[in-house]
Amino acid sequence: MIANRVADTIGQVGLIVRLHSTFPVQEVIEIGDAMMATPIPIMAISLASLDALDAIAELVHRFGKQMLVGADDVESLEQIDKAQAVGARFVLGSDFSPERVRVAFRRQIVPIPTISTERDLRAARQLGCRLLSLAPESIEPLTGDAVDGMPIRWLVRDGVDLQNIRRYARSGATAVCIGGEPIPHIDWSAAALITRARRLRSAWESGRIEGQR
Repeated sequence: MIANRVADTIGQVGLIVRLHSTFPVQEVIEIGDAMMATPIPIMAISLASLDALDAIAELVHRFGKQMLVGADDVESLEQIDKAQAVGARFVLGSDFSPERVRVAFRRQIVPIPTISTERDLRAARQLGCRLLSLAPESIEPLTGDAVDGMPIRWLVRDGVDLQNIRRYARSGATAVCIGGEPIPHIDWSAAALITRARRLRSAWESGRIEGQR
């Protein structure tokens, strides 16, 4: 099942690069090259980015099965259709919509909605969501024993940095998203990007090890 495969891949890698930028498509591809060198082979392109659908299509074309590519900031049924059409494998949203979840599954694209209440958590599970995004303030109440006594596969979509990424890993997060803040078109260095991404990956892996002790 595609939902399980995508969730398993995200769980194995543990990091998703969210890109919300005004970079032209060619530079997005260069950022993809840098992420493959890190390696963090999962990217989600914000549909609020410049030429976002073209960027998703080019990432899929260039990296094929080597990279898991998704769409971020997906807030409508039309956006799900467009993301699916260019090859996105998953969609991230800032809230939970049962209708969007159903349509995503019908389009064979994996929804990862953001959940903030126990009611939405139960509904998302019933619809078949294998991986959920939890707001930081919702993590503790929604991962406690009160929720069916069943484990939750969850990620953190916003606000992840070097100061808190190890804590999320120790807390049992399946994955975290890095980046996500709007980035203007500025000069950047692949070497600097790789160095920062590797620091985040190292901190994440250290936190995972600590959480297993």
